[in-house]
Amino acid sequence: MKFKKLISTAMAGVMALSLSLPAFADDVKVEGSINLPTINMVLPTTASMIMNPYELNVKLNPKDPAETPVDDQIISPLMTVKNLSNIGVKVAVSVQGTKGRGTAAFATGTTQGSTKSTVKEAFVYAEFLIGDPDMAIGDITAPTTAPSADGDYLTILSETAKEVTKLAAADAASTTAGAVNVLTGTTGKTAAEGGVLGFRFFGDMTQAPVAADGSSDPWTDKDILGATVSFTFSPVAGSLPADPPTT
Repeated sequence: MKFKKLISTAMAGVMALSLSLPAFADDVKVEGSINLPTINMVLPTTASMIMNPYELNVKLNPKDPAETPVDDQIISPLMTVKNLSNIGVKVAVSVQGTKGRGTAAFATGTTQGSTKSTVKEAFVYAEFLIGDPDMAIGDITAPTTAPSADGDYLTILSETAKEVTKLAAADAASTTAGAVNVLTGTTGKTAAEGGVLGFRFFGDMTQAPVAADGSSDPWTDKDILGATVSFTFSPVAGSLPADPPTT
């Protein structure tokens, strides 16, 4: 009995001793970080459009003996925008026609209809397409019938900036529901499939324009029409990059 009392007394002493120890406090600092995508968009190094009112034979690359000359009135190479980002990128595009120092104007419809235009004007439209790194000039071609209004993949040039509503038939790039006009990101240094946006210009022109007084008003080197194509790029959450092509 005395032994149990001694043990109880000893335990009470231990508890009293432990309760008398001072309390310690310390802080753990948590360093914050943010993981952001690397946005790397490659724009065309050169952009051009040739006006050819008299339908002469033209080569885009005169030094290429294998190239077949064309006699279209509006001639354009294939120009591309490449997404080398590590995330899918949504692209917004607007196109605005620009005028030179001459009197040429933008037509709202084809100049080669049932009643051909006699005014010094050109009907010019831009076509866009999301595709693959091996996209070729023949992948974007003029429709059989000249467009009469803006639509998916194309816009008719005017001096007012206009947005292109749709750039591809399907969004193979994005894993996010509802995302449109998205270029696939890449894990390498070359664009992945669906990571390239190509565009070209097409149209027609009045071949022999007439002035208001009925006299001839031929085309001159001042009657130049062009365009400003503006791009806005936005990363798409959850749009994972694809492996670039191996060939």
